[in-house]
Amino acid sequence: MYYIAHDRGCMKEIKQTTWFEEWFSSIRDFKTVKIVSREIDKLALGITSHIKSLGEGLFELKIHTAKGY
Repeated sequence: MYYIAHDRGCMKEIKQTTWFEEWFSSIRDFKTVKIVSREIDKLALGITSHIKSLGEGLFELKIHTAKGY
């Protein structure tokens, strides 16, 4: 998974775990790669409107796309 390491003004530093890297590199659908990458870029810019706290420092990022996707 990606996680936000610390705040540097308006821009966030995003780090990648090995688990996320393996999962992300296994995605074969280019559209999905593009969508996930775009959402991570938004997090780096501080746009966190789709994040929900699940408690104990765990967060969920919902990615809204086309119906049935």
